[in-house]
Amino acid sequence: MPTVLFILESAAVGAFIAGDLLIFVSWAAAALALSGFIRGCRRLLTEQTAENPRKIESRVVLALSPLCLLFLKHMSLLWFLKDIRCYLLPTALAGSTGLLFFLFWDGQISRNAEGPIPRRTGLALCLGSFTIFTFLASGLVFPQHPLTGDEPHYLLITQSLLGDGDINLADEYANRDYLRFYPGELESHANPGRLGPDHQYSRHLPGLSVLLVPFYALGEKAGGLKAFVFLVRLPIMILTALLGMAFFFFIFDLTRNRTAALISWLAFMFTGPMLFFSGLIYPEVPVALITLLIFRHLIFKRDDRPHILFFSGLGLALLPWFGIKYIVLSAVFFVLGARPYLKKPAADLGKVVRLTLFPLVSMGLFLLFLWSCYGHVNPASAYTGVNLPSSLDLIRPLRPTDVPSFIGAALSLFFEKKNGIFIHAPLYLLVVAGFLILRKRKMTARVELVIAFGAYWFTAAAAFHLGGYCPPGRPLLPLMWIPGAFCACALAAPTGRLAAVIKAGLAGLSALIAGFSLSVPQLLYHVNSNPKAGNILSESRFLAAAGNLFFDPNTWTPALKASGALEMGPLAGWVLALLLVTVVILRLRNKTSVPSFSSISRVGIVLASSVLFLAIVFFHVRLVNPVSFKAGGYILYFQDENQFGLEEGGFWTKGTAEASVVLQSPKRLAEIALSLAGAAPGHAEIRVDRFRASVRHDPERSPEYRVVFKSPRGFRWRGAYLYLVRVREHSPFVPYHLDRRVPDNRTLGVFVRIAVK
Repeated sequence: MPTVLFILESAAVGAFIAGDLLIFVSWAAAALALSGFIRGCRRLLTEQTAENPRKIESRVVLALSPLCLLFLKHMSLLWFLKDIRCYLLPTALAGSTGLLFFLFWDGQISRNAEGPIPRRTGLALCLGSFTIFTFLASGLVFPQHPLTGDEPHYLLITQSLLGDGDINLADEYANRDYLRFYPGELESHANPGRLGPDHQYSRHLPGLSVLLVPFYALGEKAGGLKAFVFLVRLPIMILTALLGMAFFFFIFDLTRNRTAALISWLAFMFTGPMLFFSGLIYPEVPVALITLLIFRHLIFKRDDRPHILFFSGLGLALLPWFGIKYIVLSAVFFVLGARPYLKKPAADLGKVVRLTLFPLVSMGLFLLFLWSCYGHVNPASAYTGVNLPSSLDLIRPLRPTDVPSFIGAALSLFFEKKNGIFIHAPLYLLVVAGFLILRKRKMTARVELVIAFGAYWFTAAAAFHLGGYCPPGRPLLPLMWIPGAFCACALAAPTGRLAAVIKAGLAGLSALIAGFSLSVPQLLYHVNSNPKAGNILSESRFLAAAGNLFFDPNTWTPALKASGALEMGPLAGWVLALLLVTVVILRLRNKTSVPSFSSISRVGIVLASSVLFLAIVFFHVRLVNPVSFKAGGYILYFQDENQFGLEEGGFWTKGTAEASVVLQSPKRLAEIALSLAGAAPGHAEIRVDRFRASVRHDPERSPEYRVVFKSPRGFRWRGAYLYLVRVREHSPFVPYHLDRRVPDNRTLGVFVRIAVK
């Protein structure tokens, strides 16, 4: 049965793309080989689970069926409008991950007997996740994230520490030392100190930069930029893996269930936002690790051993050095941790001293640091420098005129289309149901969880500014393990079949989104979003890429307006979805008997998922909202931001990025001609419809190179014909670097003009 289903799945893919008999034969052979391999491992699988070996075999083969999509990478001459190859691997892996989670779970997780903490399992998960993170960051398969946002600024402080032994960045900015790891002009994030303009101090505190010092030194010895970027991000990967292990232990403490802890660890670590930041240089990951360790040991377990108190105090002392906003976290966690000892201060004096020793010393050093740099002890001086307004408050009080902006900012952290956690990780829609389940258990420290997260959520909303040109989820990332814990309680709760389908569907969708993000990371990056400054984007790059000819997900999700409010229509829909998920999970839990999914239902799930994956992979074209320009007899629709727009009858591509343009013509075209030009020698790759061409151009030999594509097939849509034109330049240049008289600092690829017949 598994072999037959796998063969049918392969044949369906083959029939969908070409109807080629070779596809059927090759994947039938692969199905036989895979089925034989699983049969050979039957004994091992049986030892690991209590299920029937044939059921295990069937489910594994079904879950691996989306890997059939990988065969499509060989179909390089497809007439479909988008290049599908970069999406196949993450799509197939994410689909398999979601199906594995679904097919092996019949709606309930059996509660394990009370037992010791699975330390070996936690260590194995830590090592495994670290291996995965290093592989993803290596750039071997998925593109390496460029150093952008706040990352270069943290590295510049590290560079100053190694080179000058201080954090004065005036000479680093003057000498443009950042060119070692950041091409182009780096905007200054430094403010003048009390000793004058020759002393510039970054608004980013040096805690993270100190952590990077040994890895920066290794990166300098490595030489190449890719190796350097990998090494300076290595400590974040280590800390993220440790955070995952700590989260696994914490969920086991909550549920006393290894299976629930393992599933929750998978969901937390390999979906957004945690996966997005697992290899990026931001302080949120180390702060999350510190807060989770403090909460688990000091507040949840009430462990008052001397070394626990000392290390908890040390963690509280370190938090402010990672960022001004973490002073709030340090204060909240200190109050929650010290509250039991303050009831009887005389009897617990020694415990209070151990807990407060490091925070008091750190507070004095922090105030001394602020005074020596800026001449002020107000922490806000790190953002303003010596020119601290007398009316500036550390936390701006909430005024009546600010209520809509505050509410919109608070909700946008979860619902907003560019930065909302629910949008990029739908699994967190289980958070309310998990919280209510946890509340019914009357677990100790549940109130402390709410207080800690609520206080930080309030702070993030009051000082709302989604900047840094980074992936979504950063503002709440330091405490995302708290919503993760609530979701874990929802996942661990016994449920009915419908609730199980919802859980598995949300998990699979979150994995799918994470998989797409690995292949095209730039889709997650947006410029600063600040309602007060009015620089609000109306569209999400990720949702725009997920849309196609038939629907636009950007219209389904709320956008943040310049006034700070969210669009009410889409917001109401998402709030309703959150409530429905919560109601279903709560009403269909605690079932005494939950029937297993039948073989027919499993087959239907796999086939439906495969159709969904194919639809996402192929129909990746948008003509609804993208920028468009009318030219001679046709319309150009720019599908991405990898170009600088229409100018002088053509357009420049950006650097080495591939620019995708859809050409719409009222009639079928006989030919499409591209003229390429550039101010420097280069090598461009062109793809028009199913045709490919490679052009080496040199302005000294010829000012323009013309390439003609005969009889393009195109795609008929709404009475017109669509043709996809893709251009990538491998040798970019900056006009100002070639000629100082040209005030153009853009990184240009190649200039493209299009003519049709």
